Amino acid sequence: MDSEITYPSNITVSTDADGMTIRRAWIGWESLIPSVFAVLWIFFLGGEFDILFLPVIHKVVSAIFVYYALASWLNRTKITVNSSLVKVSHYPVPWWGGGIYPTPDIKCFYLNQKTETTTGLKHSSTAISYELHALLGEEQVVKVVNGIHSEESAQVMVDALNQYLELDEDEALTSCATTSL
Repeated sequence: MDSEITYPSNITVSTDADGMTIRRAWIGWESLIPSVFAVLWIFFLGGEFDILFLPVIHKVVSAIFVYYALASWLNRTKITVNSSLVKVSHYPVPWWGGGIYPTPDIKCFYLNQKTETTTGLKHSSTAISYELHALLGEEQVVKVVNGIHSEESAQVMVDALNQYLELDEDEALTSCATTSL
């Protein structure tokens, strides 16, 4: 039986006879930050780099900012699950990360909250994101997906993966709770 449910924050979970697929769109208010920075860097700082080899460095840095901005607007993370593998990929803009994990080795999926504090001269700011981790075997922890800005989206992914793989929730919570500390 095919089923598809759309969750908040650009998460889609679908199942069919071959397995389950979770898709997460990267686009969000966070996509504005690299985009604005790329525009400012290219158009307003371009004239400041006219000496020696600095124009080359400016063009390389500009390309990196534009690439990152495009990825933040266009990319999706796709998690494909079947009885033998969990595969994580990012598309359409090629991006690092992802991987393939043997399903029988996975004991549980869990969230890790990541807090980054930036301190400026007049104020400081804190950014919270979530990482999806998997416990493989008894001790090996792998980061499956990072940069999830919504706790709700991250929890939907964890719940869907644990439920689809029929991981014992009590055992999974105990194993993962002791691992994530």
